[in-house]
Amino acid sequence: SFLSSRLKLSLLNGITEQHHVNLNEQQRQQRQQQRPRHNPRAVHAHHLSINFGAAEVLTTIMFDVLRWNPRSELFHVNEPDAFVLSDGRLAPLWWAGLKEAQTQHLPTKDVLYGRHSSNEAMPTSRSSPFYRICCGSTGTGLAAAAGIAWVRHSGRGRRRCICVLGGHELGRGIFWESARMVANHCIYNLIAFVLFHDEHFHETTYQRCAKQMLEEQTKLQGFGWNVFICDDGHDVELLLSIIAMATFKNTTKNNNAPTAIFIRVLPGSGSSSLEKHPNIPALLFNEDEKITVLKRRL
Repeated sequence: SFLSSRLKLSLLNGITEQHHVNLNEQQRQQRQQQRPRHNPRAVHAHHLSINFGAAEVLTTIMFDVLRWNPRSELFHVNEPDAFVLSDGRLAPLWWAGLKEAQTQHLPTKDVLYGRHSSNEAMPTSRSSPFYRICCGSTGTGLAAAAGIAWVRHSGRGRRRCICVLGGHELGRGIFWESARMVANHCIYNLIAFVLFHDEHFHETTYQRCAKQMLEEQTKLQGFGWNVFICDDGHDVELLLSIIAMATFKNTTKNNNAPTAIFIRVLPGSGSSSLEKHPNIPALLFNEDEKITVLKRRL
């Protein structure tokens, strides 16, 4: 929980700093004249609520589940675990985690704030380091993770591939084609974390989200997967217990099935403004006092 708060604070600081980089006073005045009612800082915060909602989950994966060496020059090439970020909207949070882990060979601020920034969503393997595939095309992340896991499946030891997806990606045919291929080839070293973003934690949306998770669980189990459900992705202890249960079953002898963990999260968790209006991050940046209070609380 402490690390997730630090990642959220890093996201806010990055958005605030990026707005002032490479902009002189004349350019700022021109932007204000062109968009008098629009706060330019909100341009870099399109997916801020999504990142806030996934902070605890991605922090747990990076600092507890994933076996990797931040000091390594060849990221994930010789590591026990490979990581695939299918939901490219979480790229800023992943960057914040890399900085928090004191990862070596990160680009400088001059490079980040140029054409490809650390707050960029949908990054590519060419534009940003540490991305094995192009993120953003829904459903393709599992296909790439399946190929990586299949290659690592034949090596020595238990070399896993961990993939993070969004719940909306389950509506793509390529996801189910990949899921069938993984189960048919018994690629048991693949673990997929699927995040279901629930807009509000009240009874109506909870029932809708819970029903969707149960339906998807039934379908994926029919393909031969081990599927676990976490009703609250912000409860770190509950999340750790379910991950421990899933990984224990995944390492059980004679278990040749891949593993999926469905996690329900609240977009904008940690900010009352983002929780009420997850699709309008500009409301948070219209008042500097709100940002100051949120940073102090984080």
